[in-house]
Amino acid sequence: MRLLFCGLIISLGLWGAPPQAQALNIQKNTVQLQSLIQPAETSQVLNRISKYDEYMKTGYLATNKRNYQSALINFRKALKERPNDAYAIQAIQNVENYIDSKVNNQIKTWATVAIMIALCIFWFNAQANYSNTKLKRASLWLNLREMFDKYDDICVNLRPEGAWHNGKDRHPKTVPEWLKVEAYMALFEDCKYMIDNNILDWYTFNNIYKHRIENILDNPHIVCEQLIKRKAGWNKFLELVGKLKEIESLDKVDKYLRNELEKKHYICSEHPTETLNAHRERIITIPKVTVPKQENCILRLKSLIDKLLG
Repeated sequence: MRLLFCGLIISLGLWGAPPQAQALNIQKNTVQLQSLIQPAETSQVLNRISKYDEYMKTGYLATNKRNYQSALINFRKALKERPNDAYAIQAIQNVENYIDSKVNNQIKTWATVAIMIALCIFWFNAQANYSNTKLKRASLWLNLREMFDKYDDICVNLRPEGAWHNGKDRHPKTVPEWLKVEAYMALFEDCKYMIDNNILDWYTFNNIYKHRIENILDNPHIVCEQLIKRKAGWNKFLELVGKLKEIESLDKVDKYLRNELEKKHYICSEHPTETLNAHRERIITIPKVTVPKQENCILRLKSLIDKLLG
């Protein structure tokens, strides 16, 4: 509007004037026009400079206070006031780097906290599992002790100064006694299976039950009848003996047992005892019961009905 008004004044001043006067008037009006325009442009430039400085100053103060979001907003406003300004661009890049580093540090901090929490949870779970495992193992050993307690009479007879300890004629004589000895030895085979599957640990088992196995091996008659004559049925027990005596193969275990019998001057024949064979091979005979045919049953039923009705 100001430029339009100035143009109108100039045109009115030049209308009807002589050429020389028009030239002078043009110069004067041009000077007047410049005097009217330059203050407006100067004020705008000064206004831009003051806003730029204000935004930059506010951005620097916010950066010092680590309020990076506010600083970034102010630096971007300053860049709008002075496009392509190197200081504003550099300030924006610095603040963005600060924000990225802050975010990364926060991520690292939270990651560290999460790892510490996870380690604590893992530690507590490990402790709980370890305690539960110890309780389960203790319960297992106690249950195993209860199972062996059922054969205390066999253990007492086989121990030193017992009725069956280390003698040719000191051994089980009746079938029930042999049955109980076999059940007692079978329990050791069950333990060998559990040892092989890491349910029982060998160190504890060896410390608790080694003397029981030794007492069985000290009886030559049991060794001869069960572990030599019937060795095919006692593989796991023989493996347990091999582990106890640190013997590698079952053949070497058999050789070891035979040598021990020779040291005791016990002659072990190759054929099992007849009483034990009779016990193992006995046949239970069931008396035959004659069942009447279906037709005979029907006739008898009819006759019974006729008697009741007659």
